[in-house]
Amino acid sequence: MTYAGLCAFSLLLGLLGFGCTPPEKTNAPTPAATVPATGAAEEMLMHDHTPHHGGVVGMVDDRHVEALALADGTLRVYLTDRWRKPLALENVDGTITFEVGDASTTLPLRKTADALEAHAPVPKSVTVEVRVDLSVDRVPLSVEFLLPIGARSGGAAGVPLEGCVAPASSVPGRRSPRCTLSFTNEVTALATTPDAKRLLLAAVDVGTSAWALPEVRLELGWDAPPPLVMEKPEAPHREAANAIVASPYSTEAVLALEGRLLVYSLADGKVLREIGPGRGVVRDFDWSSDGRLLVVARFYDRKATLLRADDGSIAGELALDDEVSAVAFDHEGKVAAVGSRRGEIALFDVASAKRTRTLRAGSRAVEAIVFSQPTGEADASRFWSVGTDGVLRTFDVQSGAEIASVSLDAPLYRIAVAPHQRVVATGDRFGSVRLHDLDGKTLETLTDRREGASVLDLAFTGASLVTSDSLGNVSVWDLGSSLAPLGPSH
Repeated sequence: MTYAGLCAFSLLLGLLGFGCTPPEKTNAPTPAATVPATGAAEEMLMHDHTPHHGGVVGMVDDRHVEALALADGTLRVYLTDRWRKPLALENVDGTITFEVGDASTTLPLRKTADALEAHAPVPKSVTVEVRVDLSVDRVPLSVEFLLPIGARSGGAAGVPLEGCVAPASSVPGRRSPRCTLSFTNEVTALATTPDAKRLLLAAVDVGTSAWALPEVRLELGWDAPPPLVMEKPEAPHREAANAIVASPYSTEAVLALEGRLLVYSLADGKVLREIGPGRGVVRDFDWSSDGRLLVVARFYDRKATLLRADDGSIAGELALDDEVSAVAFDHEGKVAAVGSRRGEIALFDVASAKRTRTLRAGSRAVEAIVFSQPTGEADASRFWSVGTDGVLRTFDVQSGAEIASVSLDAPLYRIAVAPHQRVVATGDRFGSVRLHDLDGKTLETLTDRREGASVLDLAFTGASLVTSDSLGNVSVWDLGSSLAPLGPSH
């Protein structure tokens, strides 16, 4: 991971509250088109999670594990280093466990010329769940896969194959999540689609997956990003997405992966295109309601960039006097709010890219901004911000006046507004998720806290709230049709 990427990931985990100081030089990888995985390309230094054998790739520490299920019942495992060079198998042993219905079978993996292999009865399904357990130089390595049988589509690595699990017990008078997905790695970014049909999750080192809503059922794994050719070796990396945003029409989604903005098809999880100049690690971005523009904030940049969503060309730049830290469009895509690392929020007219108003939101980094949506009960005249000073602020869009501010005594990193409802949710560094009314008053604190967990992302879908944390937990909270609290705040 580049230095900037490391800073971005540290901020996501709440480890650094005031930004990173950039080094004098950075050695960012040079973007490239998809590079062949055979021949001369194997001698290159590659940042590459793509399958080289038509399987599904997962990563454990600095090793890539690719698993493949063939139609004749062959289960094959390939092991490569962090540069995707094949590893010798002399000191590798292991087993593969696969699930067919309610039956679980474990088979030893035998060595072939370039892979580990087992043969199993052919399942009467299009996918098979497997767990690969290896001993590599006596060091254990384990990763789970959902593998398509005989085809390379819809597979996923590192996902919880048990699905979304309901809590074993609940505390009377306190709301419990409907169910929780438990990943082994941090889930740094999530999003729900506007049509409320999909939940999109990005976990460190195991890629992005799509889950059908409301049942929270694994639908498919997204393709890995096209590989990058490295100019020089980097330290072993952890690949963490900074954000996911679905298009207003629920047909595409953009994944911010370090300095890259990758557009995916929601129908099949394929990469459609890469947009925008990769001049720094993406810190935040938003998609306009008409689907035409993205507004993008990058680390160490004093300008937010307006990009055309179809081709990534620059439509405008929104300049601040300090490093940009958060961005958002209003519900019509006519106003863009741009927050800074020192607590400034500037409002811009999108059509002209001219600043119309400057607001003060404390003296520390603005981490997230969200606008209200018009409904029958509430107009679209407000927006909210949170930051590392731990204060939730409410502003009037037209006048720029601060309507309310509430201190929550913890650095705040995420905020979301319920669709068609009068509730705002916040997430903080210490794992608390709170529900607020429009003026910031706390209605309820969700109590599924785990020691050492930071809230990394949250998103509403219908009458449910989805939250993710730094321990890999993704919880789905059913809040009811009115989103009314169950009792007094905790």
